[in-house]
Amino acid sequence: MGMVLINIGAMADYVAALESAIATSRWAATDLQAKCSQADLWDPDCASFMDGESTVELEAVLTDVRQRLELALLVAASTMSFGGFTGDLPPVSIDSEQFESFEKGQEWADKVDAGTMTEADWAALEEALTASWGQWTAAGLFGSVSPQALADTLASQVQATQSVPRWLVTAVLVCQGDPGCEDTVTRVFPPDILGPFLTQIHAVQADRAYWGNPSVEDFLAEENVLLYGLAGCLSGSVSRMGADALGGYEAVWASTVQNALFGTADVPMLGLVVGRGQWPSSFLTNFADEISRMESDAGTGSAAWRPIAGDVLDPDIDFQSGGHLVSNDPMSGVFRSAALYDPHWFLDRYTGGGRMSIETGY
Repeated sequence: MGMVLINIGAMADYVAALESAIATSRWAATDLQAKCSQADLWDPDCASFMDGESTVELEAVLTDVRQRLELALLVAASTMSFGGFTGDLPPVSIDSEQFESFEKGQEWADKVDAGTMTEADWAALEEALTASWGQWTAAGLFGSVSPQALADTLASQVQATQSVPRWLVTAVLVCQGDPGCEDTVTRVFPPDILGPFLTQIHAVQADRAYWGNPSVEDFLAEENVLLYGLAGCLSGSVSRMGADALGGYEAVWASTVQNALFGTADVPMLGLVVGRGQWPSSFLTNFADEISRMESDAGTGSAAWRPIAGDVLDPDIDFQSGGHLVSNDPMSGVFRSAALYDPHWFLDRYTGGGRMSIETGY
């Protein structure tokens, strides 16, 4: 085991220089080919200018350097106050095993993108996630994989096994509390991808509940762990966003609600995630506003959100009934989060900042 010292500012400058060199070499190759052809030199050498062997070599170097910079930035985000700029950060020491775990996660990401993950790969991934540097394996995977490719893979796994993917539960749990790793979870699970994936989870839960399958309780317990893990990672990441990034993120959630189809569980399942996290007040307000607007347009109030596949059950045990509450209304997630972490939100929204008595059930 050794240590790798990375100067983040110098590495960022190196990445920029490589990108500039690659862009310049591509332009130069195109220009040379054009001039060669214009001179009527119908020679194979004209086409060879576009082969760009030097460009390919530079791109390979750039890929490696970018990987090291990405890991260094994740380490910086996890171990120091980090605002996203690179120039003034001190050099970062990275355990070589951290780097190896991160690279391995990226290799699995490439396999997920290509659709070539084997059963042995999935088993190895889950084992790596439980190792000492598991969060870096998760960060390498979530930071590199295509969000849509991952969503498609997860949907296939849920459909094939009729269960919550254990490796995903492990991955979000090891990321929780690690700022850099949480940010990669936010990257790979935007709401327009997360909602449909969680609808796949809901379909299994609803089917088991409909047929009175006793294993529904075990399934709900696994689902609950996943929801808390996702909520912790997403809300943790969002709480650290600057004003511009937060505004953009809120706009994506608003768009997801606007484009949601009634009858699916997408938005109610997103509500379960919201209810398990501590979010900025503006996020809760924007989410609540879009929910209310959609309900008003539908003319049926919160009943519009009931999924065709069956009721969404809150996996948490209700302390009053000892069972599971029906949670088709995504606004319940907003209220739960506000009641637990931001009670003043109610005052701002419903009384203009004044006092009131409200029974939330939480």
